[in-house]
Amino acid sequence: MYEYEEKSDIIGSPCSLMNPYKGYTEGTIVGDYGNTVVVRLTSGKEIVEFRDEVIIYIEAMTQIAMKFVQWDVPELDGLKDSKVYRLRERLNNGDKLTREEKNWLTRNVWECCRFRRGIALGGYLFDFSDVLKRYFVKQYGHITEYYAIDKTALRSMLYGRIEVIVEVP
Repeated sequence: MYEYEEKSDIIGSPCSLMNPYKGYTEGTIVGDYGNTVVVRLTSGKEIVEFRDEVIIYIEAMTQIAMKFVQWDVPELDGLKDSKVYRLRERLNNGDKLTREEKNWLTRNVWECCRFRRGIALGGYLFDFSDVLKRYFVKQYGHITEYYAIDKTALRSMLYGRIEVIVEVP
C-alpha cells in the first residue's frame, strides 16, 4: 500500500481513534508513513488513519492531561480544582486511591463518550490507561468490554445479575 515507511519512535505505542472504526477505538501503532499511520485495533484489524485523527500515547504518565481539540481552550491550570485533575496528579505522585475514588474514576471513564481509557474535560484528555485494566463482563447472555481499576469498582457501577467478570491482559 505504502512504499516508504519512516523510522519512528511511535511504533508500538498505544493509541485511540478520534472516530471509531466499527465500534473499535483502541489500538497500537504498527506503521508510520508521515501524515498517516497504520493502527492495529484490539480486534486485530489493521487500518490506515491520518495522524491527526489518532491520539498517540507516547509519553509516560507524568503529564496531567493533553489537549485533544483543534480550537483554542483555556489553559490546563484552570482545571486544577477539578476532581479528575487532582486524581491524575495524585496517581502521578504515586499516591493510592480510596475505594470511593476508584469507584468514581471507573464510573466516569465508562461514562466518557469519546475515550475508553480516559476522561475528557474542557478540551483535555485525562488519560488513566496506566491504572485501568480491561475486563469482559457477561450479563444476561451478552459479553461487554469495560475498563476499570479493579473488579470491585466495576461491580459498583454495574446493575443486575453478573454471570462472570474476566480480566483480559
